[in-house]
Amino acid sequence: MEIIFRPMAYENNMNPVNRTMGYVRSLEADSVSVTANPSPGSPLSMVAERLNLDRARIHKAAVKSNRHSKIAVLENMSPRIFLLPKTAGNRDASGLIDDFLESVKESGSEVINFTHYGLIKREVPEAEVGSVFQRFAQRGADSGIKVIVWDVDARHLQAFRWLHKRHFSTASQ
Repeated sequence: MEIIFRPMAYENNMNPVNRTMGYVRSLEADSVSVTANPSPGSPLSMVAERLNLDRARIHKAAVKSNRHSKIAVLENMSPRIFLLPKTAGNRDASGLIDDFLESVKESGSEVINFTHYGLIKREVPEAEVGSVFQRFAQRGADSGIKVIVWDVDARHLQAFRWLHKRHFSTASQ
């Protein structure tokens, strides 16, 4: 599994409606993974706006995903959408990533535009992001994923690169 970091730049004082201009679809991606947060200005609202997706359907699926803490897969959209329930940011996300990898494998997705952590309000949630990298390093080869194009908040790009190196170099030893 190759991970390509794609820095996303946002200004702190930017109007949430104008943030939609910050998202650009990865043309190689057959799927988009995004946090199930349908609030205005969220990455999900940016993705839905830019890809001209059915907002009512997205909102309904996001609410269900969060209510049941389960991944929602919207198969008959182009690209396919994986909605991951919101997290607190300070916990291990291994179980959620395991479910995500199983969903990806079942759907046959190979190139994922992973928008999680593309907009970080405070500091990088290192425990959570570290657990994501750890699972990708451990289980990525059998997931069917060839490439993850990961949208990362440009202010925190170095932290993501460091966490990636830390977890992937450990997995290869």
